[in-house]
Amino acid sequence: MKTSFPSFSFSHHLKQIVKFAIVGCSNFAISFTVFYLCYEHWHVATLLLNGMRNWGETIPDFVSKIGDKSPEGSFANIIAYTCGLTNSFLWNRIWTFRILSKTTKRLKRFIVLNVFCLVLSTIIIFIVVDIMSWPYKMVWFITMAFVTILNFFGSKFWVFNAESIQQRYRINRPFFLKRLQD
Repeated sequence: MKTSFPSFSFSHHLKQIVKFAIVGCSNFAISFTVFYLCYEHWHVATLLLNGMRNWGETIPDFVSKIGDKSPEGSFANIIAYTCGLTNSFLWNRIWTFRILSKTTKRLKRFIVLNVFCLVLSTIIIFIVVDIMSWPYKMVWFITMAFVTILNFFGSKFWVFNAESIQQRYRINRPFFLKRLQD
């Protein structure tokens, strides 16, 4: 007798990857648009630092001591990443992984994962764009590609983990798993 595996199969994983990629493309569009506007037009770091008075002088002093002209790239990345983060959690939770339970737990994990990715990407951009003066667009695209791959695996296996997915597909489990848990 031929046993078919459940919908939790290769096609299921492929659909998740495609959906994650679509959400990622929307994050990319949102993040890059915000990054570009903050970096090129709004000069958010300058606006924020000027509004902070004495505290606002501390960061530029530090930045100039390490050989940088301005932290515009770093500030723009933080704001852009936050916009993409919000979009990502909503769409990945509802559409990609379809996990509606334990929202608070998942949100905390999602924030931890994404703060890690944000810090990593900001450090890369700070070093390569702000200090080494490489072209910000190229660095941003490469950095975000790397962070996106890292983020998918973290989302799939930690934030929206298999435990919840197995519970969702309990009916469609292979016969040998049904016998073990019944």
